[in-house]
Amino acid sequence: MLLIFPRGYSAPDHWYSICHHKYLELVEQENSQKIRKKYNLEIIFVFPYSKEKVKKWLDDLPGQIEKINSWKYPTNYQELDEKGQ
Repeated sequence: MLLIFPRGYSAPDHWYSICHHKYLELVEQENSQKIRKKYNLEIIFVFPYSKEKVKKWLDDLPGQIEKINSWKYPTNYQELDEKGQ
């Protein structure tokens, strides 16, 4: 069993992007390497926040994942490469 205690909430209506980023990395790792099956592992996230705050974090997650993917895989990557960025 793998317990994950994400550091997500930092202030009212403010969540760290890093938690979404780390969550996305874990999802990608699971999809590519099947770590749960490979290691006979269950992954449990423990959120030490109120039910309402966790719900907001989960509601915001798809948009955050989309934002992170746009950073990782920008649609204008050729333009950025030409500018040396």
